[in-house]
Amino acid sequence: MRLSDITAAAAGASGMHFVRVLERPGITGAIAAKRVAARPGELIGAVGARGDADIGVQQISELLPVPGIDIPGPLPAELQQTIVYGATAFPQSTQREAAQAFVRFLRSEAAHAALRKKGLDPA
Repeated sequence: MRLSDITAAAAGASGMHFVRVLERPGITGAIAAKRVAARPGELIGAVGARGDADIGVQQISELLPVPGIDIPGPLPAELQQTIVYGATAFPQSTQREAAQAFVRFLRSEAAHAALRKKGLDPA
């Protein structure tokens, strides 16, 4: 396997976390020299799908919709960073009942199944 080009979403949370992970073994500079940037608005997986990079680091949910790439699995737990999202219906909402219904739906098993299918891990 040649590792001539690596890509990471440096502007987002996953890219910033990846940079911190690379600092641990002291290889940030070596990797930065080989970094291939994604085009504005482009998913990282697309960079690899077109052959411009050998490795892409991004949230699973951002890699799953990209055709033409292999996702061998998540990184080891010690390299992972969990991002927790919350939802609430604001009291001043003009559509409070609908907002509350949506938040209730997000807690349902149907929503959890859909989230898992998209690579997310509902709490």
